[in-house]
Amino acid sequence: MSLPTDTTLRLAMAAVVLLSVFTLIFVAYAFYLHLKGQRLERRRSRLEAAWKKRLLDAATGEATPAPDPDRPNAEEREVPPEDRVLFLELVTDYARALHGPERRNLEQVAAPYLDALDPLLDDAHPYRRAHGLDILSELSLEEARERIVRGLSDESGLVAMVAARALARNGDPEHVPLLLARLEAFENWSANYLASLLSSFGSAAVPYLRALAMDTSATGRFRCVALQALRELNDLESVESAVRLLPDENDAEVQSDLIRLIGRLGRPEHLDVIREHASSPVPHVRAASLRAVSELSDRRTSDVELVSRGLDDPSPWVALQSAHGLMKLGRAHELSALATSESPRADLAAEVLEAHR
Repeated sequence: MSLPTDTTLRLAMAAVVLLSVFTLIFVAYAFYLHLKGQRLERRRSRLEAAWKKRLLDAATGEATPAPDPDRPNAEEREVPPEDRVLFLELVTDYARALHGPERRNLEQVAAPYLDALDPLLDDAHPYRRAHGLDILSELSLEEARERIVRGLSDESGLVAMVAARALARNGDPEHVPLLLARLEAFENWSANYLASLLSSFGSAAVPYLRALAMDTSATGRFRCVALQALRELNDLESVESAVRLLPDENDAEVQSDLIRLIGRLGRPEHLDVIREHASSPVPHVRAASLRAVSELSDRRTSDVELVSRGLDDPSPWVALQSAHGLMKLGRAHELSALATSESPRADLAAEVLEAHR
């Protein structure tokens, strides 16, 4: 049974009114956030204008690094409690551009106000915790090291990554095992970024990275990260281990990174173990193999033929690596002939030739 027309009309009008009310509420809230943002920006600009010269003078040693209680009107130089986080953000911006004594001077400027970060560090929202930890690590890395290390265990991957970056800047190799133990927290971060982060610890991190890279029981993704870091660190001693592992490795991603490591740091006598993977069913393994062969080969005919066959590979990425490999093997004339042919790979050959000019 259908509702009377007037009842249906009332319900429709009520729905329209309700939607209008919700729309007004959202508009009002958006306007409130806009005003709040503007107010915050005005405070920040006012604070920057008031402190800019003093911060620059403090950085160069031309002013005292902190308010001097013995000077007249010294209380005017104190940063009000409600502005201290904004002030620390400003100091952080300057400190990031400085090194040596100038940076240390700014750290002294910030030291009396670092307690203002405590509410941020304990905030329920992970972004605020990360923001507070980022400022703390920039302005008080040594003194706050224990607090930063605790950040690695934060339930938020964002907070853990801020802590990891801070420890990497510090460069203490004792922190490498802590980072490796928490790699699961960085699952959503790129492998390239993680490898760069770990390699920033330098050669002292190599033993830990080797242990992870060669641990066949470890997660493949994290082994790849360790292998990439070893490649960035040019760890020659890891090559022999990689050569031993490659024939029995089943993870295609790990295979690729083992091959890249051997190709970058290995010797011609390691070619046999790489050639076997040039016919892998996985395109990126074939591509890595052709690139490694072209890097290590002494330009023997069999290797040229192997790399050249990659031009007919169904994968464009493999064909591209083949073309670059031929250039390394001194076969630019083959690519020139291909570029002027009717082959589907003619354009690719022309692009590679242009890139090597």
